[in-house]
Amino acid sequence: MIGQNLGNYKIIQKIGAGGQGTVYKATDQKLGRTVVVKVLPAELTVKEANLKRFEREARLASSLDHPNICTIFDMDEANGLHFIAMQYVEGRNVRQLVNGRPLELESTLRIAIQVADALAVAHARGIIHRDIKSGNIMVTDAGQVKILDFGLAKLLDESEAATSGIHQTELTEIGVPYGTATYAAPEQARGETVTAASDIFSLGCVLYEMVSGHRAFPQAAPASTLAAILNDDPRPVTDYVENVPAELDRWIGHCLRKDEKARPQSARDLGLVLRDLLAEPTAHGRAGAEFESLAVLPFFTSASSRMQNISLTAPPRPLSTNSPNSRS
Repeated sequence: MIGQNLGNYKIIQKIGAGGQGTVYKATDQKLGRTVVVKVLPAELTVKEANLKRFEREARLASSLDHPNICTIFDMDEANGLHFIAMQYVEGRNVRQLVNGRPLELESTLRIAIQVADALAVAHARGIIHRDIKSGNIMVTDAGQVKILDFGLAKLLDESEAATSGIHQTELTEIGVPYGTATYAAPEQARGETVTAASDIFSLGCVLYEMVSGHRAFPQAAPASTLAAILNDDPRPVTDYVENVPAELDRWIGHCLRKDEKARPQSARDLGLVLRDLLAEPTAHGRAGAEFESLAVLPFFTSASSRMQNISLTAPPRPLSTNSPNSRS
């Protein structure tokens, strides 16, 4: 595909691949901008449900006009291939930022607040993401969060589907848990009905990872991971990092409850809680030497390799880092 054209888009570079398609960096030759093109493999288009799921991804994401959700520009077919053109996000995903070490707590809260805000808007429209994970949460150089890949989202409200033109068919095979095992909610692991509370569980897993530097369910194999999600509680984050604010630790635990009714009732409520924690001095600061002694991952490294903690507020100081857009 490198160097080929898909409609108006010239393929420059392969970024990644997943169950729903291959992702490329491309140039929009009409508007002269860099975009991401997601191509559904030709061998999968034989199955109508795959095409409908692919179409639904574009329609759902494009209907969510929110600064923390990746923008969809176009959906088309060329050379027998179905594809979506979307915003190219320059930055790093949360998995790359963490990289085995905890993020500074203020940055953790600012990221989580933006994710919660985006999910609140989606959930209000009856849309759940179904695959919130550290690899699907990009952070730009300006500190703005962008949630990627609403391709596994499910429209909960059939009346919304009827008025928006989205195909309302059962796109999920019964008992098959779509999503990523490490971040899947228990009900998702069982292949049951997924709700907004499932996204909150997944966000809890991401919060755990940002605070501790470790995954909540770190088992190597997907089967053992799903078993742990169903039966085991994760290790306390304080096993990895000292002086985590007790209230933050408690709310991470709430998000990771096995019973979805015991989790925060909405992403909006969770966002309000996180804002309260951010406003408290102890929520994001460890005083003096205690703070400096902890493993803190800065967001980016300057050309001189000097490590900097970037506050996720605008306007930030410009950075010279060139980091690839990752979508795995």
